[in-house]
Amino acid sequence: MKEKILEQNREAIALREAQMATELELKKNEKFIEVVRQVRHDIRSPLQALTVLSEADIASSVAHRQMSSVISSIHGMIEDLEIKEEMADISGNGERLHVAEALIKEVIQQKRLLFERTRLELKINSDLLSVVRVQPHHFRRVIGNLLQNAFEAIDPRATHGLIRVETEKQGQTLHIRITDNGKGISNENKDKLFSPGFTFGKEHGSGLGLSHAKSCIHRWGGDIGLTSESGKGTTVELSLPIAVQDTLFVAQPPLSQARVNVVVDDDPEDFMRVQRSLASPSVYCASLEDFDDWRAATRDQAGVQFVFDYNLGGDRSGLEVLRAVSSELPRILSTSDYDRQDVIEASQDGIYVLPKVFLI
Repeated sequence: MKEKILEQNREAIALREAQMATELELKKNEKFIEVVRQVRHDIRSPLQALTVLSEADIASSVAHRQMSSVISSIHGMIEDLEIKEEMADISGNGERLHVAEALIKEVIQQKRLLFERTRLELKINSDLLSVVRVQPHHFRRVIGNLLQNAFEAIDPRATHGLIRVETEKQGQTLHIRITDNGKGISNENKDKLFSPGFTFGKEHGSGLGLSHAKSCIHRWGGDIGLTSESGKGTTVELSLPIAVQDTLFVAQPPLSQARVNVVVDDDPEDFMRVQRSLASPSVYCASLEDFDDWRAATRDQAGVQFVFDYNLGGDRSGLEVLRAVSSELPRILSTSDYDRQDVIEASQDGIYVLPKVFLI
């Protein structure tokens, strides 16, 4: 009996040690993930500025190509960070809640720099954006490959090449349509396109793009299909289940009767972009301390709309302060950190979230 009790104690101690080791590993990974998120956030600010500059008229095509190359490299760095973040998340398979339209917009911005002779449009047919559960870098790759296919299907001599991306929410499903006015696909080849290794019309095609897209979309609980008419163009349609309902993610600030906006953001360039998207005048606070001073000095705060960035340095996040302020007008969080769990929860609690990618 004594030996049995000792054996049970040893097993209990071993189990507890294993639990403690797992908890320690989780805490280490949580710290690592937070560092990755911070670096990702810091990279995105100069990337947004470069993207705005690149879309302006640049006299030298060489300069434009060089800038496009730099921007592509920075996007690659962000993707590498996201892969590391997914690998560090030992509690899951790398899938995360994310705003689908924001990911699509990021890919379009990158591709627009490369598709010089083709117009690339994004049309969002719903007032509120969609939260889906995907692996972000794989989702970007799926969209990027489909856009590349569409671009390559358009005659290089064409002067009116067009790729249109449309998103639409129907019930609990997000539909994404990518349409080009290229050469189209024959009925003979249509059924083979999603087979691994099948390719046509490309000198160095691997035949893995659509196969990878199908595998990913099915893994995320969605579907993919294709319609095409030879000589007229092709439409690829993706559908994904919406993972979280009743969120307030938006591509532009909601209309309001604000007398004035108070915008709290530590990046003056971001403030200028936010201000341009708002209908009424704005007061700029570069820090939470500036905002505290404004509150202390302003008696009448009726008709004030508050717009905060998430990451403002210091111990408090913009979201914490935004939750604490009371306003009869929409409270808006304008941030690049729109995939954080606390941000998603805030979007379910009456706070509008505007991903900064839509301000460019």
